[in-house]
Amino acid sequence: MNILCGTDFSPNAADAVQTAAGLARRFNDTLELLHATLPPADEGLPPEVWLPVEGVLRQQLESLRDSLANAGTRVKAEVELGTPAEVLRRRAKPGSTRLLVVASIGRVGLARVLLGSTADRVAESAAVPTLVVRNSLPFRDWFDGRRPLRVLVAVDFSDSSEAALGFAREFTQAGACELIAGYVAHVDEVTEGSSPSQREAELREKVAAQLQPHRFELAVAPAGQTASEGLIELAKEHRADVIVTGAHQHRGLARIWHQSTSRSLLADAPTSVLVVPTQARSLARNVIPPLSRVLVTTDLSPLGNQAIPAACALLSRGGVLRILHVAAPVEGAFSFLRGRSRRPVLSPGEHHQLVQHARRKLGSLIPAEALQRHITHEVVVVVSGDVAETIDQQARQFGAHVICLASHGQGAALSMLFGSVAQQVIAQSTRPVHVVRSRR
Repeated sequence: MNILCGTDFSPNAADAVQTAAGLARRFNDTLELLHATLPPADEGLPPEVWLPVEGVLRQQLESLRDSLANAGTRVKAEVELGTPAEVLRRRAKPGSTRLLVVASIGRVGLARVLLGSTADRVAESAAVPTLVVRNSLPFRDWFDGRRPLRVLVAVDFSDSSEAALGFAREFTQAGACELIAGYVAHVDEVTEGSSPSQREAELREKVAAQLQPHRFELAVAPAGQTASEGLIELAKEHRADVIVTGAHQHRGLARIWHQSTSRSLLADAPTSVLVVPTQARSLARNVIPPLSRVLVTTDLSPLGNQAIPAACALLSRGGVLRILHVAAPVEGAFSFLRGRSRRPVLSPGEHHQLVQHARRKLGSLIPAEALQRHITHEVVVVVSGDVAETIDQQARQFGAHVICLASHGQGAALSMLFGSVAQQVIAQSTRPVHVVRSRR
């Protein structure tokens, strides 16, 4: 494996290089030192002027390489033509590049104000984990064995949290670390049948399973903050040296419309930030993705209930199954053309009894064999008029690896008019969806 580091020879870049070199020695990796520069034509320089400039750049890079090699680092260095962000993204290859290291601010100018720094753009688009170094002193103390590295990992029930925890484990392989799992609850995470204390207990269990046997502290940010604001406050409170966060890397115009915790941390965090792309963690090392958390939903029909044993079959031994039923609102009576009735079919009291009955019914549907395989289950009933959106929301909150549901296979005409719940879930969810079909 190698650690890739870009440098523009600025003081900030020098700190990033020393941090990358120390990590390379700790991981026993090769340091790839890279300086990217625009082609002579883009700089407006004739060849007779460019060649001496290129010679000076190579001489600077080779001098830096030799000093690192004398300190015990396996290192190779190269000057490559292109913009820094483009070159670093191209050279960072999943499976061979363990980590990309850049400085938080190099040479600044109008382009950074308008487009963001090179570090921001690289961290949000590179296919490998990217460490943006703001302060190299904690890393130097760690390399010299003076103290452990304090690592704050952004955790929740999403797959990006698993990516962040995966790299936090790699830090523990390089030296002593104090791990803090930082959790910022989302406003929409309060669901019927799941209290905040239960959510924290579930999260602690999930984090422990991924970090085992390493100890960690669970830190919970006060409600009412964005994820980035809460994580920054936790980093200050616990004196974290680096914040590790997973990231769904939206490209193009999607970056404008999607809120990004990693982007906000890169802009505002006072400490170094390590961004781990969600998909790259499994693709880079041919890791078999776990199936330890499955969300199954049923409308309590015979076919809908068949999805529950199918979901148990997907789960690995010791997995967690969340059984979801989405109940219609109290006023939610519909005609064939989905027109809302003028009066409720059930009174509020009758509706409450119906919801309680659904919860008891769901608990009785778990197969006995699931207990023998040590599969634990939880039951959630949510009152909502949008079934597909609720399923997707619950899957994100639960951190489901797979969504399992049944499809009634309604005819082509009805499907064209209304669309099935299964079709809507498949269309909007980023998770795999396992569909159980009717055996007609």
